[in-house]
Amino acid sequence: MKKSFPVFLLWLLLIALASVFCSVGVTALDLSKTATLKYGSPAAGLYYENFSATTVNDAGTPGSQNISYVKKAAAAPVKIVVWSKLGESGIMGSNVIALAEDFEARNPGYKVLAGINGDYYDPPTKTPVNALVQNGDVVKPTNFSLPRYFSVGFADSGTALITSKANVLESQYCLSIYDSAKKRIQRETALNGINVFPSSGKTSIYYQNSYPYVVSGAHYFRVDHLDIRLNYGTLLLKGQVTGETADTAALDNQLVIVTYDEAIIALLETNPYVRVQKNLKGDNNGYDNIIGVGSQTLKDNAILGFEEIGDQSVSFASTRSPRSAIGFTAEGDFVMAAIDGRQTGMSGADLREEAFVMQSLGCTSAFNFDGGGSTQLMVRENDQLVMLNSPSETYRNNANGVLLVQADVDVAAAFSNFTATGVDLAYELSPASGVTVTDVSVYLNEQKTEVSGTSFSLDGLINSGINYISLEVTYQKNDETMTRTFLSKRINLANYGFSETPVKAKPSGFTVEFIKDEALNGFSAIVNFDDPDATFHKLYLVHDGIKEIAIKDYRGYVCDFMNVSDPTDFSFEIEFYYRLNTINPVGETYPEIFVYRYESEPEPEPEPEPEPEPEPEPEKAGCFRNGTIPWGYLLSLVGAIFWRRKRGQN
Repeated sequence: MKKSFPVFLLWLLLIALASVFCSVGVTALDLSKTATLKYGSPAAGLYYENFSATTVNDAGTPGSQNISYVKKAAAAPVKIVVWSKLGESGIMGSNVIALAEDFEARNPGYKVLAGINGDYYDPPTKTPVNALVQNGDVVKPTNFSLPRYFSVGFADSGTALITSKANVLESQYCLSIYDSAKKRIQRETALNGINVFPSSGKTSIYYQNSYPYVVSGAHYFRVDHLDIRLNYGTLLLKGQVTGETADTAALDNQLVIVTYDEAIIALLETNPYVRVQKNLKGDNNGYDNIIGVGSQTLKDNAILGFEEIGDQSVSFASTRSPRSAIGFTAEGDFVMAAIDGRQTGMSGADLREEAFVMQSLGCTSAFNFDGGGSTQLMVRENDQLVMLNSPSETYRNNANGVLLVQADVDVAAAFSNFTATGVDLAYELSPASGVTVTDVSVYLNEQKTEVSGTSFSLDGLINSGINYISLEVTYQKNDETMTRTFLSKRINLANYGFSETPVKAKPSGFTVEFIKDEALNGFSAIVNFDDPDATFHKLYLVHDGIKEIAIKDYRGYVCDFMNVSDPTDFSFEIEFYYRLNTINPVGETYPEIFVYRYESEPEPEPEPEPEPEPEPEPEKAGCFRNGTIPWGYLLSLVGAIFWRRKRGQN
């Protein structure tokens, strides 16, 4: 009798197969809202909510969630700004509420409505992992070297962002000179360099340098104390000019501005507030607020896989933790969200769950910030700054954050039709509740410009140079009359396709002459090169990894090589250092290889000994000596014989 396959086993097999096939390419991600715990609207176009929910991850595991978010409508007159609390020589670190309070203290006329923590950072130093630019101040220009990290820059309109993995700095440091309120930049000039003499009509700075600063005819202006002196990969210096000086001996270890530029001299004589920094160009040109992120989790409304997200690691991305995120909707609305965890009834989320939450809030793109104990989302509630989420630590000091701020008078501006000397500007004002605008002044650099209406052309920009266009608004609020700068737009025409200010040239055209020197039992290598802008610092000749510094003498820059084995083949590289616009010398290797073969002079061959002169033959006996006939002797003999005969006859 044939046994039949048990029916219940067949059903189990079918269920197992169905679960396998259904899991391929299908996500189990889900979110179910259970209760609204808090909500509100601190300003028109801004809404916040805190709610409880249940999420399901890819494995089908449910998690209890406490989710908070703030959404800014695209049309809301609210700006997105990046902020960190800066000390004199570094980032201080603060929780998001303290960060907002610091922003308001340093920016009169603005109110913070909401904020979220920002980028990853080094805990002891509070150094952010990626780039940081806040209100135009370049605190840190570079992103972490690994490709999974990058930075985002927020447009002035507050409705879009730009992502960038590799940020590019302009080639020159710039000196910015502020107005008396320290908000409107009156003039910015590219520096000749740092710790170098300025050329005619130009400006340089001396910083932390103690050699004599004697430049005939130049003007010197001191900054005795710097409010900000940062170096996170580039210098950021800010402080008040304290006066002009002729005492160069008293300038050591300060910031000193040295200039021949008459326009700069006139502004510095008023003892203004100044800034020294390099600005970002390329993709980040014109973006005054830039912050780093760990990863993008939602792109073009698609939730990315853990491998694509990457972030710190795949394991990190796929683990449930407290999370912080930002994102944009297709309409340009901006969303900040926090998902709590590490607490009772708060599971936290992995990064695909985070992306699903952001998608559920209407986002089509989303980015992950620092999470864990750093996760903080703050709002203004009943005119008080309060935490909207439930941080797992009370309260961690983070490096930076993103704030939503409302100006007393919001300025939306659009710039177009750039030329070498002009640009078109259109602007719109949105006063906050209780604010009445009484006057608007437009400034091009330090000059107030006579224009009419809210759309016009501005001519007279510094030809292919750096310009600032500012809007200064006078208004009444609470029976007070105030004047604030609510727009200060930097326009470096070089970044818009016009000629960039020429920069100094580095040394070039290196040549090496090798001269054998018997006294050294070796040779001298004499290096010469072109250096029209006097940027050279020092050079080495490198052979087999050994560097020999070259010393200047009347022949050029010389390296002596003594007691050299014979024969020896040498291949030399030139490693040279120069200063263009940097404090520290920049080094590089010249592309040409210089080859020399050392051989000592061969021993001279001995001169051949002269052949000996032949011995003289001995004289022969008799009258025929040497084989010749002695005619005189014969004649005398004949005479004697004749004489004797004659006598005999007599």
